[in-house]
Amino acid sequence: MSLFSCGFYSFTGASISNDIKTVYIDYFENKSSTINPTLSSVFTETLKDYFISNTKLNLTDNDGDLRFTGQITDYSIKPISIQS
Repeated sequence: MSLFSCGFYSFTGASISNDIKTVYIDYFENKSSTINPTLSSVFTETLKDYFISNTKLNLTDNDGDLRFTGQITDYSIKPISIQS
């Protein structure tokens, strides 16, 4: 993934060039040994929602100015306890 600096858009410290208008987010397939049947869909849709909510970029169904691709190779679930 490459993000260009000196731009108008910003999220979590990254800048996106003004000439970047669209983003394509590919389906992130779950290739981990622990299969969660909804993890791929939830992750991919959450990433799309993040870009819709936090940038002025438009999602596209094919080649965008930015392209996110990848796969889930491992994840773990750990119990936590809430403390004050």
